[in-house]
Amino acid sequence: MALTLVVGFIGQLTFDRMLDEMILIIVVSLLMGLMARLRYEDMQHLRQQSQELLEKEKTQLQAEIERERAELLHSFLNSLSHDLKTPISIIKTRIYLLRNNPKPEHLDVLDAQADRLADLIEDMLTMVRLDKRESLTMVRLNLAPLVNAIQEQTQFFLDKHGLQRDTTIDPAVYQYAIVADIKYMNMAARKFYETLVYLVKPQSRLELRLSIEKDRLVFHMRGCLKNPNIDVDRLFGRLSRIDEEARNTSGETGLGLAIVQRIIQLHGGQVKIRKEVQGDYAVFEMWLPALKQTAKLQAIQTAETVER
Repeated sequence: MALTLVVGFIGQLTFDRMLDEMILIIVVSLLMGLMARLRYEDMQHLRQQSQELLEKEKTQLQAEIERERAELLHSFLNSLSHDLKTPISIIKTRIYLLRNNPKPEHLDVLDAQADRLADLIEDMLTMVRLDKRESLTMVRLNLAPLVNAIQEQTQFFLDKHGLQRDTTIDPAVYQYAIVADIKYMNMAARKFYETLVYLVKPQSRLELRLSIEKDRLVFHMRGCLKNPNIDVDRLFGRLSRIDEEARNTSGETGLGLAIVQRIIQLHGGQVKIRKEVQGDYAVFEMWLPALKQTAKLQAIQTAETVER
């Protein structure tokens, strides 16, 4: 009888413990579920706050971009207005003088100012086409023969300003090619040289070096600045005033370096101008992605480039 009571007591004790453990497990599970739910709600709340913050920052950034764009547009239109008014004013004055005193020099001035307006409008249209990223006709070519051809084409412009040019081409360049639009690369080189003559001192010497660095073609030009105090960081700005006298008497439109920069960027490259710490010299550098080519392909591409 006593044994039966003991066994029953032990059995009852075991059942109670099992029941307690089950209750404990249920309570813990409920607590964990509640904590998970609270954590989920907290995460959702944080995510919502983060999204609201990002949207707010995005809106503020867009507003800032629009403000800067409006300021740039305002500045551009002011400069454009000045650049258009000047030749128009000169043309109107010369027409008036021509009516009262017909001299050949008046016609020369009219012709020059008409050319200036045509150059400015053409450069503006070029910038529009580049900004719209109109399709480029990309071909594989060796840059060295192209540079030599550009040098020949621009030599008369350098001679006019009494500039000397020392050119060094790394032999490794002939083992590399670039993928580029020939028309726009010619334009970039021509615009660079045409703008350069207003940046450097007349009768000075330019140092040109073409080399390969880490699978990049590097165009390096060094020259003595006409105005050592010029802000080179603003030279790539549209309608940047390099030489006010040149702007009024020549075809320098103020868009040359902006066009150069945009063309190089569309080809995956970079351009920059920096002043040397000592002296009046500045260095213009341009980088373009380069591809190493086989000897056979190198000969073919070089021949095709020369023919073009």
